[in-house]
Amino acid sequence: MNRFAIFLLACLGFFSAPLLAQTPPPAGATSPDLIYTPPVPPTPFSVTNLLLKLVGMTVFLLLICAALILWAKRSQRTGKPGMKDGQLTYVATLHLDHKNQLHLLDAEGLPILVGTDLVGIKAVTPLNEE
Repeated sequence: MNRFAIFLLACLGFFSAPLLAQTPPPAGATSPDLIYTPPVPPTPFSVTNLLLKLVGMTVFLLLICAALILWAKRSQRTGKPGMKDGQLTYVATLHLDHKNQLHLLDAEGLPILVGTDLVGIKAVTPLNEE
């Protein structure tokens, strides 16, 4: 503990010596650095300019949101590139319980039964017309 206290006192003496060596200027003397100059007051703002900026930024953000929504819809198309519209159509859904469902699809006249749960598709079975 004594060594630490001596170390702190030595550091305090070393770093405070230059600060104590400076003498303050006499009471009547003023230097050009100490003359107070008031800051320039800001220009008053215009309400119309603020409203125009607000409306412009709002329209800009709405356009960005609309573009993102259109892009998301376009990227989530279900058909494959070579698949024509109408090859696979939805017929009905049977809810077995809150987790499992059976979906009946029609693929160009062939009925297909798809079993799903919360994780995803579990079974795909084509139904034969016998």
